[in-house]
Order: sequence, then C-alpha cells, then structure tokens
Amino acid sequence: MTNKHASTDNIITVNESANTAIASSVEDTASERKTKTGHSSAKQLLTLAKSFAIDGSLLPPEKQMPLQDRVAKRALTSAQRQQLNLEGIIVKAVNYCSTSKIVEQVDADWFAQFMELAQGVSNKTMQDLWAKILAKEISYPGAFAIKTLKVFKDLSIHDAKLFAKATAIALRDNAGRHYRILSGSYQVPSLWNSFDKSRTATIDLAKFGLSYSDLLALANNGLLFAQETETTTFDKHQELALIFQGQPLILQSVKKQTVLKYYKYSEVGCELARLITDKPDESIKQSLTHYIGHHFTCK
Repeated sequence: MTNKHASTDNIITVNESANTAIASSVEDTASERKTKTGHSSAKQLLTLAKSFAIDGSLLPPEKQMPLQDRVAKRALTSAQRQQLNLEGIIVKAVNYCSTSKIVEQVDADWFAQFMELAQGVSNKTMQDLWAKILAKEISYPGAFAIKTLKVFKDLSIHDAKLFAKATAIALRDNAGRHYRILSGSYQVPSLWNSFDKSRTATIDLAKFGLSYSDLLALANNGLLFAQETETTTFDKHQELALIFQGQPLILQSVKKQTVLKYYKYSEVGCELARLITDKPDESIKQSLTHYIGHHFTCK
C-alpha cells in the first residue's frame, strides 16, 4: 500500500489481530448457540454481514479488500437490493391495477417519495401491501397521504398483522372514510334503569384476539386513538347504518338514550384500513353484536 492510504492502513493493522480473534471466536462458538431455525446466532450474523457487504474485517488480513473498495462494494450491494425491492413492488402493483382509464395522473413528487420510502422493504408480505398502496394511488390519486406512507414504513410485519386483525372486526361508515372498533354500549343512567344490571355492556375484544395492550400498540403507531369515544345518544328505534366485513350492518336502538362506545381510527389508520381485504364471517358478527344486544339489535 502507498503512503496515500497510510492512516487507513494503520487502522486496519491495529485491528488485524482483533479481527482475526473475532472471526476465530465466531467460528469456534457457532455450534454452541443454536436457534429455532437450526442455525447458530453467529452463523446468522455472518450470513447477514456478508449479504450486506460488511463482513470485510472478519476475513483474514491477507484476504481483506482495501477499505475504499469495501465501501464501494457495500454501496453497490445496497443500491442493488433497493432496486430489486422496488422492482418487486412494481411487479406486484401492476397485478393490482385496473385496466380502466384514469381521469387524473398520479403526482410525480408523490411517486418519488413513495420510492424513497419503499426501497428498503424486502419482506414479501410488506412488499405486497406497498404494491396495493401504489396501485390504489395510481387509480385514485390522493388516496394515500405521504404522512400515511411514513407511518406505514415504520410498521413491522407484526404491527401490520395486528392491524389487519383489528380491522377484521372494525366497522366503517357507508362512505368508507371512518373506521371504528366497537367496545361496548350503555343506557344513560336514570331513575328507571338504575337497578338494571345490563345497563352497561362491554365487549371483550380479547376474545377476538385483540387485547388492550394490542390497542395501545396500534395507538402508539398512530393508527387509532387509545381513548374510547362515544356516539351521541340514540332515540328508541333509531338506526345507524354501517359496513362490517364488506357487508351492510344496521344497528337499531332497543331503548331510548342509548350510547355506543368505540375506538376510533386515525386518519392514517383509515387510509391503511382500505388495504385490508374483507373476509365476511357471520359468526364474528353475531358474537360481536351479541355483547350489545341489550341495547341494539342487528339487521
């Protein structure tokens, strides 16, 4: 090596023995730390480091590329990965696009920001959701705000599955703009119902796989509000038209001065909820509405 790279060489030389020891230690303990996948944690770390081109210092000194070459290799590897991620999303999005003519073109700045946010997504399930967002935006420009994409980018696959589970029991208005998860109902206290043990009804959302900690997690991700919300009071026989799992649902008040309680989706949550495919399940609807049957009938 030339003097031009002397400072870099010194750094590499100082760390040669340490790197060799690290590599040796990794190999020596590989068989001792097995995981559920059948590979050791050390083996998985080595595989990740190699795939992201950051394993250079783990190689023997005589096999190490110059630092500047390793930097260039990592940059190229990262760019290639991002390119493949975006192309994978585009391929999926094409399959979700309709063949009908569109009236308005998607905003080029929106598309540029979409690519910036989506390029790091390699998980196939998440790519599929990003593809649905893109296809929806192409067909209906303005369907997804950039702030929604930023929230979605930070969702893990676990968060996405949790959100899908919540949306499976959520109700929306006929326009599809507002989503809510029913949490109970009650009749406004009065002299006539003060001894009615069923005056208040609470839906056990845990029986639908949605615990309170799950609701808090969704709230922390900005998808819904953690605080319960209430409707205005219903008169006797007053109706509320909703959509549940893609099917019309009409709730009719049995008594006067009744109220519905629910968790309200945020604007971001409402936009993302439109990505969830409706899967009608009559048993879930019956079970959900059973809890509020003392105050509302379902038809």
